[in-house]
Amino acid sequence: MFVPKLIIHWPRFGPYHLARLNATHMRFQKQGFQILGLETAGQDSTYHWRKTAEAVPFKRVTLAENEIVENLGRRQLWSKLSNLLQQIQPDAVAISGYSAPDAQMLLLWCRVHQVPAILMSASKFDDAPRSLFRESVKSFLVRQYAAALCGGKPQRTYLEKLGMKPDRIFVGYDAVDNEYFYEKALEARKNSNNYHHLPGLADSDPFFLASSRFVARKNLIGLLKAYQVYMEQIRQREVQPWRLVILGDGEERENLEEFISGYQIDGVTLAGFRQIEELPIYYGLANAFIHPALQEQWGLVVNEAMACGLPVFVSEKCGCAYDLIHPGENGYTFDPGSISQISDLMLQATIGELDLEAMGQASKEIISNWGIPQFAEGMWCAFKDVVSKK
Repeated sequence: MFVPKLIIHWPRFGPYHLARLNATHMRFQKQGFQILGLETAGQDSTYHWRKTAEAVPFKRVTLAENEIVENLGRRQLWSKLSNLLQQIQPDAVAISGYSAPDAQMLLLWCRVHQVPAILMSASKFDDAPRSLFRESVKSFLVRQYAAALCGGKPQRTYLEKLGMKPDRIFVGYDAVDNEYFYEKALEARKNSNNYHHLPGLADSDPFFLASSRFVARKNLIGLLKAYQVYMEQIRQREVQPWRLVILGDGEERENLEEFISGYQIDGVTLAGFRQIEELPIYYGLANAFIHPALQEQWGLVVNEAMACGLPVFVSEKCGCAYDLIHPGENGYTFDPGSISQISDLMLQATIGELDLEAMGQASKEIISNWGIPQFAEGMWCAFKDVVSKK
């Protein structure tokens, strides 16, 4: 019988979670420990990740393989979770968040059975409007965890505000497989002619890249407005404009298409949702990355772009901005409500006022300290801390 020392939970595994779990498995294996990756369900209503049948080196359990996580009944979920945990008897459980039913049930089981729970969180204070009552409930929940693994400085500050002791907070949660993205982007640059069949890559003209779900808070309408202004500015200078390629899909697609059509904006491609195998191709062939979100806990797409060596222009509301963006070095931050700030950055990039090559190189150097090895190390430190205090 496989008996893991640590269970790591997410509602559903995507490629990012599997990469983190692989790295964590390797880190724990060095110490003679094992992990188990626990996903609540095999599907969710938000992301369209293709389920991979690829073998993984760690034990992986899915409670409801063919169901959507948001549709699971609480009684059914509690029965499955409690039976599994009772069978495994873990030394600690790392739990994704504190608000979803599966997260709260895992925390309850841990409290009842006196098993340390590690919170995995990307939340920061300004993610959404805060009320005193909701914050008091969050504070109560957060204080039930023995430790936390969070994104960066804003996330650490918020956890401290909610009552988590500073010496029990570890950093490194928001990470992607930097090496995977860099190598695939490099391959795309060497063989760019192989990808003309993909939307937005039919020619080699320069382009700005954005990637996100098509929801209002991602501010893609704001990006299109800025691009419209940019196009007017660039034509006055009689300079060839860069194109704009936007990856993703969602409820705002129709609004975006109507805006593009209504204002007759040339040069924009809505390239659709792309699986992880195609993402580095777009990053590798892009000239700069823009993330204009009005609200964003972290923004893993920025990690991806930086790993691929791109200069990054990022909303100051993104949780990653404080730690990953070094203004003037690897990119710039901007007020996402300011159309002129976004369009000015586009203009500066196009007319050569920014050293984009140096910025891209700086991105790679900065993000090297924020990869999946850092996630694994942060998880190991959190685990070691809570187990030593049992």
